[in-house]
Amino acid sequence: GIPTVLTSGGEGLDFGPRVSPNGATVVFYRIHGIGAGTVWTVSTLGGTQTQLTASGADYRPAWLPATAP
Repeated sequence: GIPTVLTSGGEGLDFGPRVSPNGATVVFYRIHGIGAGTVWTVSTLGGTQTQLTASGADYRPAWLPATAP
């Protein structure tokens, strides 16, 4: 398919994307400076980004394994 830009970090740098087990959401790390970064999510279809953590969060966000219903 055609690549789609999902994030816009403004003055930050977005990296480390991980797609959720159901394929609906991407979690990523946004770095704002030395030792200053936050974890965010966004739909795989694009749209509003949601900040999950305060500054200084782990720069390697990941999803827990999917569980059966």
